[in-house]
Amino acid sequence: MERLKQLFDQRFSSYWWNYLVQSGMATVAVMLALLALRQQNLIIVASFGATAFIVFAMPHSVTASPRNVLGGHLIGVMVGSFFALFPHESNIARDLCFTLAVGCSIFLMVVTNTEHPPAAS
Repeated sequence: MERLKQLFDQRFSSYWWNYLVQSGMATVAVMLALLALRQQNLIIVASFGATAFIVFAMPHSVTASPRNVLGGHLIGVMVGSFFALFPHESNIARDLCFTLAVGCSIFLMVVTNTEHPPAAS
């Protein structure tokens, strides 16, 4: 029985409603993102899902601040769009482009103090 108690957050019985509301809000946020994207580029859902988790499950985390969420995603979109302009004539060129985009995104987020791990993806 003691091991079973260790599986669950000890605060769950006191805050179950908060957990339910936070999970529901994250679900709605991801659904709105899917509707806005019209199910194109579904790979972006992984990033939005991770962001929704951080924002709704850990709202007091530094990475959940509006500066980090918005700034990090803005940097990720801009850097990713820039690297998408380069031709991908081979798998190696494509992989190099992708890795450089992630590396540059991370660098710019650190320099501008807008670190948001899901945005780097």
